[in-house]
Amino acid sequence: MGEQQDHRQPVVAVINADRDHMAVWWVALDGNAGVSRMAGAWVVPTDPAHLAKLVAGRYLLVCPGAQALVAAADLPELPGVDIDACQAEVLSERDALQAVHEDYVAGLPTARAKTIVDPQWPTPPRPINHSTESAPSPTASEAAAATDEDGASVLTVDTLRVARWVERLGTCWEALEVVRISRKHLRAARDHEARPFPIRLTEPAAA
Repeated sequence: MGEQQDHRQPVVAVINADRDHMAVWWVALDGNAGVSRMAGAWVVPTDPAHLAKLVAGRYLLVCPGAQALVAAADLPELPGVDIDACQAEVLSERDALQAVHEDYVAGLPTARAKTIVDPQWPTPPRPINHSTESAPSPTASEAAAATDEDGASVLTVDTLRVARWVERLGTCWEALEVVRISRKHLRAARDHEARPFPIRLTEPAAA
């Protein structure tokens, strides 16, 4: 199911939980999704019914600590986003576009080819283990914005770590498209307009 795509608004709901609290972070994969990249955040007492409302219409990225909560919330119609497949797709497309560019330059007269500057492609974030791998810590304001009065800072930091990784992947794709549409031969090879983020799905409620 990894190659399946969907056409809903490209916003991922990162879901995490501990014994007493659940955390949900919305992350827009496309800059033109109509919301900011980090589109919303909640750290609230665990409530499966409330969770269902918070993630309605979103793609799901479920951290291991939230698997039981998501099962209890019964979200069978919501697709899970395969972050590994998404990262691999962005990397693959970057490499494919570089190959298109190299073929184009190879077909030019030598004097002309020497004047062509290679595209400066963005580097996708490396694959993340969203339960253990380290990533940049959230800023104090980011952590405070999603920490409730009972204090759920560890949960907040862990969830935001994953959400920021997703944000970086979306930003990388957007930057790749900016580079691509700046070159006539790369536009001709794909599309003349910026393309949406290549969502790749896994089974619903799985990461």
